Amino acid sequence: NAKAAIEADIEKDFKEAYQGILNLPVGARMGVLLAYKYYQRLFEKIKRLNVEVVKNERVRVPNGKKLVLLAETYFKYRLNLL
Repeated sequence: NAKAAIEADIEKDFKEAYQGILNLPVGARMGVLLAYKYYQRLFEKIKRLNVEVVKNERVRVPNGKKLVLLAETYFKYRLNLL
């Protein structure tokens, strides 16, 4: 139950953070959005795991997925879709 409460609080923070990102100057959005997407992906992975796994193992986003996030964010930035 505690994990679910923490997850709900984090999801609320992510929603608020995204709105803040949209209000940033265009030149600052790419880096901040990339970090946001990375931590969101990490959070989604943590949500699917058992509490014991989260407590005892390192949870990470694989390098290949990090590159995909970078490419997606870069192209959206270049096409002014952020």
